[in-house]
Amino acid sequence: MHADDWASGGFAAQVMWVGTDDRQADDAWVEVGFTHGWQGSNVTTFSTARRKTDNTYTEWRFTGMDTSVNRLWTFSAYYVATSSY
Repeated sequence: MHADDWASGGFAAQVMWVGTDDRQADDAWVEVGFTHGWQGSNVTTFSTARRKTDNTYTEWRFTGMDTSVNRLWTFSAYYVATSSY
């Protein structure tokens, strides 16, 4: 993956969205995947995000993972906190 415009907020992503709270994925969702161009930096990172029905959006970055080229990854993402998914 490559994002030429990462310095201006651009990114490339491979993610999966799933609807939550008995809603469709375009209304309330959870996302997990990996992104190149994380928040204006030239890095590849694994992340998860959530949007609730009140349009609250939160995201988390998983650090310490090997993101070198030509790697094959298998992972499970868990995040536990008050009012989380």
